[in-house]
Amino acid sequence: MLPTSKVRAKRTSYPKHDVTYEVREGVLEVSPALGARLHGTLDVLCELREHLRREREHDRALGRAARATGGSHRYLAKADQYQTVRALAARDHRFAGVHSQVLQNVADRLDHATKAWLKGERGAPTAVPRKNYRSLTFTQYGFAVKIQGGRLHMSRLGEARLIGLRKLPGRVKSVTLVFKQGRWFAQFTCEVQVQHCERRRRHASPEVALLPDSGLDTGLARIATLADGTTHTPAKPLKQMLPRLKAEQRKMSRQFEARKRELAAYRKAFRALGLHGPLPERDHRPLSNRLKRQIRRVAILHSRIECVRRDQLRKVARQLEQKYRLIAVEEHGVEFMKRNRRTSRSVSDVAPAMFKGLLKHALGERYVPVASRRPGIGGNSQTCLCGASVPKTLSERWHVCAACGLSADRDAVSANIAMDIAFGYSNLGAVKPPEPGQGLVRRGEGKCQAGRPVKASRKATEPPVKRPSSTGRRLACTAGAQATAGVKNPQLLPGALAPNLSG
Repeated sequence: MLPTSKVRAKRTSYPKHDVTYEVREGVLEVSPALGARLHGTLDVLCELREHLRREREHDRALGRAARATGGSHRYLAKADQYQTVRALAARDHRFAGVHSQVLQNVADRLDHATKAWLKGERGAPTAVPRKNYRSLTFTQYGFAVKIQGGRLHMSRLGEARLIGLRKLPGRVKSVTLVFKQGRWFAQFTCEVQVQHCERRRRHASPEVALLPDSGLDTGLARIATLADGTTHTPAKPLKQMLPRLKAEQRKMSRQFEARKRELAAYRKAFRALGLHGPLPERDHRPLSNRLKRQIRRVAILHSRIECVRRDQLRKVARQLEQKYRLIAVEEHGVEFMKRNRRTSRSVSDVAPAMFKGLLKHALGERYVPVASRRPGIGGNSQTCLCGASVPKTLSERWHVCAACGLSADRDAVSANIAMDIAFGYSNLGAVKPPEPGQGLVRRGEGKCQAGRPVKASRKATEPPVKRPSSTGRRLACTAGAQATAGVKNPQLLPGALAPNLSG
């Protein structure tokens, strides 16, 4: 009997799942030789970026000239700059000593910045100083860069031991090496299927289905103010360590100034002797051991400040994730506050952008971003829940609306507005102006509102309400007051009008 041939089984097709990306970071134990190679690679990449940026500027100038004469012009694309990178690597040994993935990633970054500029999201790409160029990226994991035996192997650079790296959640797509606070870090970008993410990060999971919804507003004095009046005020590590940091940085600055004076004296003596030849533009002398130790002290302080800040913000994000189902967060930039010399240090110390990123990572799809202004009404911080305009300066922290009589904390009102935009209801309720011939209904009439004295008429037998101290102010409960008009969800049922965020 002849043996029967094997028939290959039909391949099973699986449905495609939505994916998300998560980043894991670990510290690299870098030797002096490897550190020199890494910094030398950054020198080459910074020079390459400037060359590609000037090439794009020249190309745009040619395009403007062609349009002025009525002709057409084909602008440079990312693939064209790949050819430029390849040509530079062919004729210059410095570029040839860097892996092709790292070189092409410079063109990718510049192309991304140019497209963002054309969309109006940011300014045109400008020259980046070498001291601000601190990272390089391997775009593919497994060949040029990989982990073996607890060590990270990098093509044409070497290997280094990884410290403090957690378990990678999915397939590694790229690896970025970043130099910050005097140390090298490896950041692994992992592709994770949504179905394999934590169940608590989904709003429909049984663990969070019965939790209430809320809105959130960030600030400088308090990192988070919820719609129900709850506030979170973590300590400011930069403010606490500022005296010591100033002393250490002042000492380091004096040592650098001494090196500058020595270089100036050398140039002066060089000219006085009548010698001919080019003078050194930079001080290429090696740093003294004392200066190296001082630089290390300052770097350790900055690293400690960032670690304390990140740890505190991560704890606040985790507390909010365990307490609420959906959180509506107002999305706005912080660059305008950083440009203000009075608030720039406080903004950097509080780090609202970092907090929003950590909160978004903790919540997952339960994070609901909303716009910073309502169409036809205005900005959320300058309007009331009822839609009336209530202009306020940055120093005015209390919201008083003359149209509806709402009196509450400014950040709490903004959080309720974000909640109303996302879910259609809020904890304060949508208070509307009264109709003609109808008396104005004030929230909490006959009671103390968040520590403010009551202006409504009282009975003669009712004792006056004393105003508590500013530290004891909280949003007043309006139970027992007359119902206000326009409340969309007066029972405050969790998720009664919440949007469907599945998928």
